[in-house]
Amino acid sequence: MIHRREVDGLRALAVVPVILFHAGLGVFSGGFAGVDVFFVISGYLITSIIVADLDAGRFSLAAFYERRARRILPALLLVVAVTMPLAWLWMLPADLLAFARSVLAVLVFGSNLLFWRESGYFNSAADLKPLLHTWSLAVEEQFYLLFPLLLLLAWRWGRRRTAVLLALLTAASLAAAQWAVSAAPSAAFFLLPTRAWELGLGALVALHLARQHAWRPGPLLQQCLAGAGLLLILCGFVVFTRYTPFPGLHALVPTTGTALVLLFAWPGTLAGSLLGHRLLVGIGLLSYSAYLWHQPLLALARHRQLDEVGPGLSLALCAATFVLAALSWRLVETPFRNRAFIARRPLVATLLGVALVLGLAAAAGVRATQARLPDSLRATHERCNHDQDRCFEKAPAARRVALWGDSYADVIAKSLGDALNARGGSLALFIKQSCPSIPGTVRNEAKRLGPGFAAECAAHNERALAAILGGGVDDLVVTNSYQWYLTGRNADGDPILLDAEVPGASPAQFVPARLAKLVQLANQRGIRVFVITPHPLVRNFQQVRKALHRGLALAPDIDLAGASGARQILLSGLQLPSAGVVEIDGRALYCTHGQCRITDRQGRMVLHDGAHLSSGLADLLAGRLAEVILPSGQDAVPGPSATGPR
Repeated sequence: MIHRREVDGLRALAVVPVILFHAGLGVFSGGFAGVDVFFVISGYLITSIIVADLDAGRFSLAAFYERRARRILPALLLVVAVTMPLAWLWMLPADLLAFARSVLAVLVFGSNLLFWRESGYFNSAADLKPLLHTWSLAVEEQFYLLFPLLLLLAWRWGRRRTAVLLALLTAASLAAAQWAVSAAPSAAFFLLPTRAWELGLGALVALHLARQHAWRPGPLLQQCLAGAGLLLILCGFVVFTRYTPFPGLHALVPTTGTALVLLFAWPGTLAGSLLGHRLLVGIGLLSYSAYLWHQPLLALARHRQLDEVGPGLSLALCAATFVLAALSWRLVETPFRNRAFIARRPLVATLLGVALVLGLAAAAGVRATQARLPDSLRATHERCNHDQDRCFEKAPAARRVALWGDSYADVIAKSLGDALNARGGSLALFIKQSCPSIPGTVRNEAKRLGPGFAAECAAHNERALAAILGGGVDDLVVTNSYQWYLTGRNADGDPILLDAEVPGASPAQFVPARLAKLVQLANQRGIRVFVITPHPLVRNFQQVRKALHRGLALAPDIDLAGASGARQILLSGLQLPSAGVVEIDGRALYCTHGQCRITDRQGRMVLHDGAHLSSGLADLLAGRLAEVILPSGQDAVPGPSATGPR
């Protein structure tokens, strides 16, 4: 292959926005699109190498995979090895357990699968994952395992038919990505089937340029096309935000720009000259190592600091990234790519040996961390599919209870189900994450939750309400993140909850009325309603959690006033006390006479993440509810069902 300096410059153009984006410096709101640029470059380079070897009749899968191993594994294993002891020193047990699992996933190139299952790329918790960025390496490695075999098999059909097949597969992957950004946004972001089209686009560029008579435009048009490519890439970095649906059609902006640069930004064009500048070329040579180092540095700093990492420290960490990148490029990357430095067999033995040691250390870390991990979260979704399983439903039952809500309901579901089952009661679950059990409302966070979520939530609530009111329920427990729904704002600054019938109404106006209507409908059918009102949130939870772990004193910032205000608004439409509705005051769970405690007698946090109840507190709440619903020694509790219609 001809070495193209402008491709090195393109790597620099991709890696710097990614690093600045992860540093949280606000320079490039769409800096994450640099990964998309890398994907196109990778597809172009890999295909160029394979096609050249196929044309020369010397292609070897073993040689191909050896080159990939030399290019990727030494620096990656070094970064993982350096990160592990620092993680052990600075990370809290729950975070350390997640990190150890991510190490194991990295070693088998499955980290994209792990992070897809854990959470979204743009969640706040993602900033604390030192190996989050390895998802893109996993995508590339999975592509490298399959693509050479596909190309090798298709090549016997001829170059033209191979290009047609590749174009069809690329188009299919893009279509899947566009569908998935709405239906399954996390899967769309992390998984190979919805990312393959970006690598495929680079592969199509390589196939075109490998033709003997590839079309070349005139000088002026070539300048314009190359310049347009650069502008498209920069546009993606500046215009896109974390709320932009990705990687569907929006991702065509940076990827098409990259394809245009690869096709037309040759020496002699303005774009080619800019990308071929020695500074950009130098950064491009370090880009892989820089990409590897930046996320562990930033994430570990966030774990080490009690407070947020400020701009000054973020800039210093970005600078340190390139210092470490230069060292690992010279001392690790470059030597291991040289067969004179290390031959194939010693290379394989060395890489496998290091990977085995790291894997055993990570596995030991998982076991050791689990042994000292506080049982702070026991969400029911870990063992129960709310849409299909009937985990706590019993027949016959002394009392039939329904639990309806969002993640606040999820964290108490198992505790409540176990408590009711132990007393002969039954619990049916109607739970959907981020979906409030407030019929007649619209969840207004399309950018964060996906454009289809509002309709999904509304449909879920319709099914839940019909099932609950349809008979067979004696008591209904409703709990949600009411304070967030009353006061929260979406990415555009609008309320996160809207009334389906009254545009422009504020949540403080319609939420109490909607709750009162729900209670009325339930009471008319003889169903007693338990409303769990807001508990206080801890604003500086992460800092307090770190301080407690290190034995430091740090006063928690408990928002008791916010919980009280939200409670007052929420209950304004209800007539309390009433036989048909019972309030469970969330403030009383860990606050007395205006004083709140955030740890129990064993020193465990009463909240899991500053908002959701821990398992211990969920057990306490569930026990109180079960005692009210089914007092000890009684088979049932007289309630509205005794007099109300069924």
